[in-house]
Amino acid sequence: MSEDLLTKSYDYTLPEGFIATTPVHPRDHAKLLVYDRKTDTITHTIFKHLLDFVPKECDVFLNDTRVIKARIFGVKEAQSINKKGFVQGGGKVELLFNKPLDAHHYLVMIRGKVQVGTKLLFDDELVATVTNFNEDGSRVVTFNHHAKEIRFEDLVLVLDKIGHLPLPPYMQREDNKDDETDYQTL
Repeated sequence: MSEDLLTKSYDYTLPEGFIATTPVHPRDHAKLLVYDRKTDTITHTIFKHLLDFVPKECDVFLNDTRVIKARIFGVKEAQSINKKGFVQGGGKVELLFNKPLDAHHYLVMIRGKVQVGTKLLFDDELVATVTNFNEDGSRVVTFNHHAKEIRFEDLVLVLDKIGHLPLPPYMQREDNKDDETDYQTL
């Protein structure tokens, strides 16, 4: 097998100091590496100059998506009281919203042991009920807010109040107020 087809040929060392934990300011000064195939040259520049390298006959499509506060923390609903008088259940959970599946079902990832039927309680009277497990580890849930089923448009508003931005794990820090603007598309 050709050496360049082996995944190990793409291994490299990336020093921790080269991993950004916050975006550059101003945002359009982020580093940009441009490779010119015709001349086999590399140019180091900044994002602000991107259009200088795009041929005139090309179309540029902009991404205007927003990062939502899709990470929420809560507890499992208490299930029962054992013989010693201790509450069974009620453990902490972390839920990461992925996407709506239909008007009332949502694909999520849940950190914490849950079963189908488990109710997860969050701030602002938001309740998720686990309805299905998927083979990839994801879960399907329904959400209720103030005891009423909630649609995606309204769920985003609740998440904006009680949620956290889901920063990548390699950043090894919690989100903060600056992240609400820093991690949106330009």
